[in-house]
Amino acid sequence: MKNIVISNISKINDRIKDETTYKSDSGDIIGIQTNEAPLKYFVKMLFESGEKVDEILTIVTKEAESALENLKNVLENYCNENSYDMPEIKPIEYKTDVDTITKLISKIKSGDNVYIDTTGGFRDTVYILLMVVRILEYSDIEFKKAIYSNYQNHQIEDVTSTYKMFNLITAANSFTSYGNSSELEKFFENSDNQVIKDTIAVMNEFSDTIALCKTSSLENILERLNNNLALLSESSENKEEDILFKSLANVIRNKFYMNDENKSIEYPDIVKWCVANNLIQQAVTIYTEKMPEYFYRKKYFTVSEKEEIEVKVKVKKESEKNHFDYYSVLFYSNFMISRAYNETGYFLKKICSAINEKSIFNKKSDEAILAERLVKSSNKDDFKNKTDKKLYSKYVTPNIEKNLSKFFRVKNAIYNIEGKQKSPETLRKNLEKDNIKDVGEYINEKYKEIENFPTTAKKFISSVSNEKKLIRLLTNSDEENNRFEDEHLNTIELIGTLNSMNIAYKVTEEIPTEQMQQILRDYMFIKTELRNKFNHASEESSTTDEVNDYFEKHGYTISENSSVAEISKFMNDVLNKLTI
Repeated sequence: MKNIVISNISKINDRIKDETTYKSDSGDIIGIQTNEAPLKYFVKMLFESGEKVDEILTIVTKEAESALENLKNVLENYCNENSYDMPEIKPIEYKTDVDTITKLISKIKSGDNVYIDTTGGFRDTVYILLMVVRILEYSDIEFKKAIYSNYQNHQIEDVTSTYKMFNLITAANSFTSYGNSSELEKFFENSDNQVIKDTIAVMNEFSDTIALCKTSSLENILERLNNNLALLSESSENKEEDILFKSLANVIRNKFYMNDENKSIEYPDIVKWCVANNLIQQAVTIYTEKMPEYFYRKKYFTVSEKEEIEVKVKVKKESEKNHFDYYSVLFYSNFMISRAYNETGYFLKKICSAINEKSIFNKKSDEAILAERLVKSSNKDDFKNKTDKKLYSKYVTPNIEKNLSKFFRVKNAIYNIEGKQKSPETLRKNLEKDNIKDVGEYINEKYKEIENFPTTAKKFISSVSNEKKLIRLLTNSDEENNRFEDEHLNTIELIGTLNSMNIAYKVTEEIPTEQMQQILRDYMFIKTELRNKFNHASEESSTTDEVNDYFEKHGYTISENSSVAEISKFMNDVLNKLTI
């Protein structure tokens, strides 16, 4: 390990003849020509700390060669007078900036300590020294100190902090470009500023979250990052590095698209930032896992209070086997299949799923009561008469009432008045009738033998909620443009009719139907195609030919073979459609 000083040699100034005494943190230093005092300072300063200057790398032009010879004599005399070790002086002839930088770097090895005299040289010397410092630090070579010999003030000034400010700018850029906060953490590791320490701490959490795609805590981290950046930008600072970091706080906010003072970082901002910095996997993952919450909070869709409670209970119950959060389940697994059926189909799915529901404090839910009435009723009029009027009017619209006829025809064809399955011969004969023949064909195809079909009316009601094809047949949903097997595709195509239905979900009217369809298509494509292909998610390992054909028809061409530029353009187009 060596202590190496880098200095630009100025040519001799014939007008300066007298000695000048410079004040420094190592006492008075005497010098005449430009480089004498700063180089003497380093020799003395290191000696006082029990070390020595091993080498002085001098950048020399032809005009400054005589100044270098003079400097050698001055340093030799100074070292002899004070019993200091004379450093080895290694001249580096200046030709070009790049040539000089290359030669300087080649003389310095890992483990060396570098000191810089910024006093002498020509005008762009400072840029050469800055470049050298930056390159050396990338090579893990420590830059220890920089000084400037101020002739006007007769002071040797420590300018290390000015050079190290560039480290702060680089560290801030590392955070805004890659989400990497480690350089900021290192820069402020000895800071006693609590606001800065808190800001760096939350930046570290953000860095880990982005690197590992851990989106579960992203909301809390973004909120704290917003708050800390706001506090930092409003704080009163005294230290130079703290003042600079305070000014950089607004730059960081702008990098995350918080151009408005009152704007907070939101999920689309983070996705856009990820895309801008080629963090494609992170962008796709955050869009898939966190945009449902954004859609909910911005009221792209709304849901009844009762439905919200039911979904929360379901998510909590299935949390061990399903890692999706509440908003993802609410949006993709519920809202985005809410128009898979017509109004009657949605009613049947909801009511039939409650048939085996347990009473709470001897009180049954509305849905469970209605499901029992379906079991015990022989036709739609009987169902109406057996149900409390207030409850009936709450759930059963005139359209639902009309479309329940086929459900009761099928139920009566299979089960007797006691709710037991009729004989196989009677079943086959009944299910061949024209008005329910399609149901009979479905039962024969799915169950092979009619005896395998649910043996009681109650079991039949229970099974209906899990058989989307049967629900469609029982309610003639397919005759009302529900033309896809995939429930999400039907909802996308029929989203414009959702608000006319008596169901728990509604869609915003602030966004035109075609634009809303595109937003839902984009989300489904990113979730089922991009996320699984680029992020290797396993919960949906493949899509059906129907879904693939649908996306192809609507112009989705992104695949695992697409370039980063193509995916970035697609993701930006997706984000630009979000208008609320």
